[in-house]
Amino acid sequence: MITHISTTRLNEKGGSLIALSFLMLVLSVMGTTGLYLYQKYNGVQDDQTSIDQSREIQDAIAAFVSREGRYPCPAPLNAKIDSAQFGKEISTNCLSAPVGTGTFKAIGRGGETVRIGAVPTRALNLSDNMMVDGHNKRYVYAVTERMATIGTDPYAEHGVITVQNAEGHDLSAVGGHAIFALLSYGEDSRGAYDIDGNLITACDVTADAGQNCQFQTTANTPATFVTTLSKNYNKDEKGLEHSYAFAANEIPYRWNTGPWSECDGDCYSGTQSRDVTCRNLNNGEIVQIAEADLNNANKNPCIHTARPQPSRVCGLGPCTWQAGSYGQCQASGNVRIPDRRNCKP
Repeated sequence: MITHISTTRLNEKGGSLIALSFLMLVLSVMGTTGLYLYQKYNGVQDDQTSIDQSREIQDAIAAFVSREGRYPCPAPLNAKIDSAQFGKEISTNCLSAPVGTGTFKAIGRGGETVRIGAVPTRALNLSDNMMVDGHNKRYVYAVTERMATIGTDPYAEHGVITVQNAEGHDLSAVGGHAIFALLSYGEDSRGAYDIDGNLITACDVTADAGQNCQFQTTANTPATFVTTLSKNYNKDEKGLEHSYAFAANEIPYRWNTGPWSECDGDCYSGTQSRDVTCRNLNNGEIVQIAEADLNNANKNPCIHTARPQPSRVCGLGPCTWQAGSYGQCQASGNVRIPDRRNCKP
């Protein structure tokens, strides 16, 4: 009897231990899930902070352009927070500013140069904490050098920076014409600088994200940047979660094409032609441009994009012989010869 009671109590203790272990497991899972959700919530909050600050930076850049008549030149990405260069433009003339001052150069549309660095917070009258995004990584600011030079027309001239989505589609109305671009690396640390100007992790040029930091490893890389809204970055994968803000002046002129003509030619191949005109989208006016002025920016307002071809080769297919009716037999000496056969007299 005692043995039975003892055994029952022992079993009850075992049941209590199993229940306690199960409860601890549930709490552990809940704790892990809660931590994950908390981390995701913090990530969303950090992203929102980056978006809000990027808008404030864009407003400050617009105010700078209105005040100075040009865009700001970048600040050094590696300037220490307590240094004299922190948040200051490397020059008021980006075109002549030397490389190696914590900024980098890239090549934009038409071979023009782009300067890449940090946000010049002090030139923009922003607080120093605006140097970094919601993830405490320095924003990357890229600008068309010509537009960040005294003497430019910031409202009429066009930039040379390309900003695309992850599928390779241009985000500006006309590709390759962004004046500046503002990058937030998000959670990705590859190629990013911290608040004190230290490179967190070297740029991985083999990853998708490497396109946004290859200027750090290779001179004169294309000034093409990629942005995406998908947050698919994983430290063990080659993901991409960078986001960009950019600005470009309106380009009201576009090439306009008419329908192709009928294929004109002989057997096998011919040519087709069509009208190609430069049109003002605001009022529909067609600008007459002579062939000799196609490469003259002062006389060709559509020069910002390639002119569509006005003609092309077209195929007609092989020729086939068609026989008509025979004519009357005509005499030639002692033999009468019709069009396609001999005939006897």
